[in-house]
Amino acid sequence: MKKLLIITISVLFSVISYAQTIEDGSKWWDGKNLYRACVSDPNEAFFELVNEEGDYKFFLSKIPGLAGTYTLEPSNTAYEAPFRAQYGWLVKYTREEGMYFLSVGSPVGETVWVLTLTPDYLHHCQGQLDDAIRQPVESMVTDYLMSPGYLSYFTKDELKNMLNLIDASGVNSVITRTNKASIKSELKVTDSERAHFSESMPPKEESEQQEPETPNENYHASVKDFYQKVDGLNYLLSKGYPMPMLYGDWEPGELTYVVMPKSPTYTLEIWETSLDENYNVVPSGSAPLFRGEPGNALCFSYITPEGMPSRIVVCREGFKIISAWVPQFSGMDGSLVTTPEFILSHP
Repeated sequence: MKKLLIITISVLFSVISYAQTIEDGSKWWDGKNLYRACVSDPNEAFFELVNEEGDYKFFLSKIPGLAGTYTLEPSNTAYEAPFRAQYGWLVKYTREEGMYFLSVGSPVGETVWVLTLTPDYLHHCQGQLDDAIRQPVESMVTDYLMSPGYLSYFTKDELKNMLNLIDASGVNSVITRTNKASIKSELKVTDSERAHFSESMPPKEESEQQEPETPNENYHASVKDFYQKVDGLNYLLSKGYPMPMLYGDWEPGELTYVVMPKSPTYTLEIWETSLDENYNVVPSGSAPLFRGEPGNALCFSYITPEGMPSRIVVCREGFKIISAWVPQFSGMDGSLVTTPEFILSHP
C-alpha cells in the first residue's frame, strides 16, 4: 500500500504564493469526484467528470485583471451548479506553500468547496482518501488539505473538534487556513444534505493485507513511486541506499520514482524517448539525460504525460543495455506498470 500522501501535491519548496492559469489536461480531485480540465481558450477552462458513472460538465471563466480568479459557469443550463454553489460564484486557483488547489467561494467569502490538483488516476485518489480517513486527525488538520469528500466522513461534533485542534496547534499555513474555512462551511450544511453526499462515498473499511508477488529472480532493478521526494529518499535509506543519484526539479505535479539496481555492476540511465518501427518506446538521442554510477540507486522526479512518454530508464551492464523501463501507470487500475526486468519493490 502506498504510504499516505500527507500533502496531495507537495514538494519541499520555500514559501511561494502566486496565481496560475489552469492547464489543459490537468486533473482535480474533491474527495469524491475526479475532473479533467480541457483548455483551448486561455480565458476559459472546461471541466468534465473522469468518474466512470459521471458525465457532468461545467466551465470556469477567467476574470480579466484578476490572476487565477474565475467564475463558475454552466456548460448546459439543464445542469444544477455543482459544489453546493451557484453559477457566477468565484473560483480561485491557489498556489502557495507547495499546495495547488481550486477553492469555490460564496458571495460572502466562505469557502464552500476545494478541488486539489493531482497527477493521479481515480483509483489512486480513492486509495489516498481511504488511507487519509484512517489517520489520527491531530496530524491531518495541519498537514493535509481536507476535501469535502474527506470531511463528509466525520460528524459535526468531530468537525468542531478539528477546529479546536487547529487553534491549539498554533500553525498558520495555507493548509490550516483553508481547512478552517472548509470545516466552518461544512458545519453549516444540513445533516440531510451531508448524508445525501456521503451515500455514494466508499465506506470506511480496513484494507486487506496482500502478500507481495514472488519477484522474477532474473530481474535487473526494482522500482517504486512516491508523492514526495522525502518519502522516496527515506525508502531508499531503509533499503540500504543512503546516497542515491538524484535527477529532476520536483516541479508541481511531478511524482518521485526510485529505481534500485539488483547488481553492483548495473548502471541506471535516463533517456529521452522515441518510437521504433513497431511503435515501441525506445531511448532517443546520442547520450542519456542522466547517467548514474554502477550499483547506485536512482531517485528522480517526473510527471507521466497522458500521451507519449518522454522518459525511459535504461539498465546497462558495462557498455551493453540489458533492459529498459518506461515509468507509467495502468489505465485499468492506476497501478505502476512494471516488467519482468523492472519489478515493483516491496518494503
